[in-house]
Amino acid sequence: MMFDGRRVRIASVVAAAAGWLIVGATAPVGAAGGVTLTADAGLDGTTRPGRLTRVRIAIENSDTEIAGTLVVTAGGVTVARALNLPVPSRKRIELYIRVPSADVDRIHVAFVAAGREVSAVDAAVRFAPDETSFVLCETSSHLAESDSRCTSILDVSSLPDSWRGYDAVDTLVLSPMAAVSLTANQGIAKQRWTLLRMNDLSAGLAAQPPSPGRFLTPVRMLIAAYAALFLLVVSGARVLGRRSLSIYAAVISIVACGSAAAVAQGRIGPGAAVLVTGSTIVRSAEDIDDSLVSTRGVARFPAFGSFELGPALDDGVVTMRQEPAIGTFADDGESILAGVFGRNQRVEFDLEGFSGLPTVKVMRSGDTTRITNMVSTDLTECELPSGFSPRRVALLKAGQSLSVKGSADAEDSALTCRFQVAPPTLRSRQSRVDHQGSAVLVYGLRPFGGQKP
Repeated sequence: MMFDGRRVRIASVVAAAAGWLIVGATAPVGAAGGVTLTADAGLDGTTRPGRLTRVRIAIENSDTEIAGTLVVTAGGVTVARALNLPVPSRKRIELYIRVPSADVDRIHVAFVAAGREVSAVDAAVRFAPDETSFVLCETSSHLAESDSRCTSILDVSSLPDSWRGYDAVDTLVLSPMAAVSLTANQGIAKQRWTLLRMNDLSAGLAAQPPSPGRFLTPVRMLIAAYAALFLLVVSGARVLGRRSLSIYAAVISIVACGSAAAVAQGRIGPGAAVLVTGSTIVRSAEDIDDSLVSTRGVARFPAFGSFELGPALDDGVVTMRQEPAIGTFADDGESILAGVFGRNQRVEFDLEGFSGLPTVKVMRSGDTTRITNMVSTDLTECELPSGFSPRRVALLKAGQSLSVKGSADAEDSALTCRFQVAPPTLRSRQSRVDHQGSAVLVYGLRPFGGQKP
């Protein structure tokens, strides 16, 4: 099997990270040879346990070109990114790691090549008290001078460029000047964090892991068909008392037909697809363009080989559910689920990211609310919050509009529906990916209505 350079580099990420964990090499802290590392963690050094924590890394190479893996470790959690360092070079990289507990006071950052730490450094981190809100203040805001109210203080240029950087934050305080000075990426990050702060009213609807029974149904049906036909042929042969070659021909025919059916289903052969099944929540809100997509799923691989799956989302993160947890990133910064997997191997994963997927459009006039399905598939089992009539709608077809009476009175009001066809969540550059599973839409409604016509 031939592998291109990118796939080899991706496989090396997993191998290097695993090797680092097993070997536990201890190299000098800070620099070795021509590679130098500096790092800081959290927001002004502060985070919360169990939340994504920003790690800003500067890495410089002044000796010889080297390829390796940037490995960030906190407790039993590891994030690894493939990295090639030409000479001379200086790179600034942000990685995000979910610090498991407040017992961790340092995050270890290492550049690993050929199974050993070439350079390493520890970034100190402290934790905000659980009983208080995490308030992130921008330096020119009205609260910045009062340390007692601000958990962390950053200047506008140091605010996160990704929604992941705000994961620990409960309240963000910006001055009006800072708000208009945000870069495009900072503005998107802030908007997406706002969406993350929405109450997820239907988490229980999609929180259950995918059913292994549904996932394996096509394969089990094939096995059952094989067994039934084989027993039928053998029983017939015993009744007739024949042991001729016709019996073997019949068995071969059964195998051939079953294999053809499997190929037609895309489960074996050169065109076989990675099968992804999962439970997905899509969260949207009025006046916010993006949709937050969260999936808990299982990927099943059709053959032995090297595979790479990435989020079919913007700024998405996919993580294998395993112990110890390892998050893997390609050399271009894309979060990936990558490695060498066996045929029919199942890998459980969690995924979160954002999509421009249109969901619904809400327009109000007086006490009438008009809801239009903007998705390319039907929405079913829709439920509106208290204050609307009717509250339940069994089917809202793609492009269809529905008028209801009433308004949303509570701040956490939301329209919830199920997707008839779940949106895709993972993609691959070298393999087809088929999706199964369930999806729920949670659309946040502003109190007393949204956009007026």
